[in-house]
Amino acid sequence: MKSGKIFICLMAFGAWFVNPLKAQLTWTHLNPGGSVPSPRQSSGAVYVQAPGDSYGAMYIFGGYGGSRLNDMYKLTLRPGQEQWTRITQQGLWPSARTGLVMVYDSAGNRILGYGGDEGNYVVRGDNWAFNLSASRWWPIDTLIGYVTPPPRVGGNVAYYPQTKRLYLFGGQGYRYPMGWYWHDTWRLDPASGTWQVLNPFGNYIPRQGGVVVIDEVNNRMIMFGGAVGAWIFFDEAWTIGPLDQSNMAIDQLYPGGTYPPAMRHSVAVYDSTGNRMIVFSGQDDGGSLHNEVWELQLTPGQERWYTLSVGGQVPPAMYVATAVLDKPNQRMIVFGGNTGSTQINDVYALGPLWTWIESPSTRGLPLTTQLLAVRPNPTNGPVAFDLNLGSTTQVNLKIFDLTGRLVRALRPETAQPGSHRLVWEGSLEGGKPSPSGVYFYELSAGEQTFRGKITKTK
Repeated sequence: MKSGKIFICLMAFGAWFVNPLKAQLTWTHLNPGGSVPSPRQSSGAVYVQAPGDSYGAMYIFGGYGGSRLNDMYKLTLRPGQEQWTRITQQGLWPSARTGLVMVYDSAGNRILGYGGDEGNYVVRGDNWAFNLSASRWWPIDTLIGYVTPPPRVGGNVAYYPQTKRLYLFGGQGYRYPMGWYWHDTWRLDPASGTWQVLNPFGNYIPRQGGVVVIDEVNNRMIMFGGAVGAWIFFDEAWTIGPLDQSNMAIDQLYPGGTYPPAMRHSVAVYDSTGNRMIVFSGQDDGGSLHNEVWELQLTPGQERWYTLSVGGQVPPAMYVATAVLDKPNQRMIVFGGNTGSTQINDVYALGPLWTWIESPSTRGLPLTTQLLAVRPNPTNGPVAFDLNLGSTTQVNLKIFDLTGRLVRALRPETAQPGSHRLVWEGSLEGGKPSPSGVYFYELSAGEQTFRGKITKTK
């Protein structure tokens, strides 16, 4: 941690400051109640915050724990009261497998599942939708037009809310060309069940077992790591985009900083407030397992790797775990995995993710007090205030509703000169989520006051 930077965290129960000399990300070993899943690796996992749900939940499907599984569980993520619930199997149901890729289709309020490995060199390319209201799976007919991706496992799959489409890139398909590895790009329209093959400009070496996030700020898919077989591992980062345009390109990024090892089977989440990819765990090309945490800052043209300092109950070194971003509670949730000798069913939380952090966009600016950005705006979640302080200054943030009523206040604190980020996580005093509408901010830094409007969407 750099000296002279204070860290502030806005939690659901109110605003509080952290000692700048001790502030750091912290691991917490959670102990959920309920019907706990058996130890496993390579499960499918997705985060869902359905309309009207204040806390959200992590859903997992299948995996491997001595044999392939096709059970499904929901982990309710209310802090301090996390609870597992087993989903009752009914009707049509995906087969037992590892690597079912799951995303949340916000347009249809459902979970989408794709592909996976049934064992004995059999991989699947089937598509499923889990109806959250009915609590059951339905197969999606994607043979419309007879264009569909070949079966695979270990592909990079992500859902982009702006286009309401699922994107698929690469993976391993047994008994297929390219040394059993793919580097094709596909897009699924969940509403119609139609796949479209894309041809982004550029070259990419086929691989599987990497991690992927959607960079929502810059309309692109970010991919890291992966391997070809058990011999060739990658520490590269690549991008495909813009995802909202037809003329997409695939490009390798060349971030600064200290790279993570070349790895496969890590987990990653995307923090839109910090515009960064957070990567945890993995297996390197020497067979060693890792439990470090890395951040890839995604400001275009200024991408940079950081190794983060993390305290608390640090998970064991592992790979083939699953992870989701728990937005309301500002944490990364990690479940299961393989420690090299056994599968586990532990749950760990990494947070708080939204803190005062150095913003790369402010490096090299003169030491004058400036409010550089308020983003994203409009927003359906947290809002980040990037500012540069020219001197040691008392900082205070207030949020008002459309009537001028104060709905959230951060108590004043003294900050050192330099670049900082302050985050309003989007809740009212007492932790209740703020409804959609127009809000006004008042950010005071010494004798200067910045005012503006924030639009909160659903």
